[in-house]
Amino acid sequence: MLRRIINIYYDVTNDKLLDADGNQLGRSSLWSRIFFKEKPLLRIRLVDGAIGTPYTYMGIASTFTAAIDTDFDHDTDVMCKTLNSGINQDGDWETDDSSGAGDSSGAGSQADADLGEFSIQINANTSSYESKIGTKKSLNATLEITGYDGSGNRVGVIALPIACYNLLDVTGNSAVPVVSGISASAGSVSISSGVSVVTVSGLGLDETPSHVLTSISKPDSGGLILFSSVRVDSISTGGFIVDLSGQTDGTGYKLNYMLVY
Repeated sequence: MLRRIINIYYDVTNDKLLDADGNQLGRSSLWSRIFFKEKPLLRIRLVDGAIGTPYTYMGIASTFTAAIDTDFDHDTDVMCKTLNSGINQDGDWETDDSSGAGDSSGAGSQADADLGEFSIQINANTSSYESKIGTKKSLNATLEITGYDGSGNRVGVIALPIACYNLLDVTGNSAVPVVSGISASAGSVSISSGVSVVTVSGLGLDETPSHVLTSISKPDSGGLILFSSVRVDSISTGGFIVDLSGQTDGTGYKLNYMLVY
């Protein structure tokens, strides 16, 4: 999908937001900003004291998460949460980085944490964002990037400021919940005629979903009303298997699913 790209430069050593030329951004009005309901792509360069000197420590981590919020109340959901599947993905980085960082061939376009680079897909269309921004124009927030080792232990955390903005016109897709900071994704597959078992495969997920929620869409008012049940032991990073309450009597049926992590 097309995303608005937000470039961020952060001097970890001196705790400063910078512009592309290395000048400090001192006023919150100059901070990078995200807007309610949008899904931008953050391209972050962590530097060690100056532009051109990457901050490399986070490269020790195997996986990452990112969160954005305005407070540290652990009893409320964060405004935005991105799991490893939305961080440093192929195609999300610049193909030609004049600084020499990244893939020098111009191919691959994947951020490299060893070079202080992070690409983070943000979903600001959440009910938690909507609740916390309320009727305010904007709020100063924190973007937190956490790195984990192969056993899931935190091995590094970076926190930097970011601004969260509201909208005047909120027409469009409804905000989705962020449940205890957990993310969700959705999809659908077509079901053939005469089928009572549907296998969803080839998803290539980074993590096994904790829950899979499903429903069946029928082709028209005369179609069968079918229910679906996921085989819990079939859920994996590759997909899952669903039993239907009966066989489809034609084409046009779809299995709709939501993966919760």
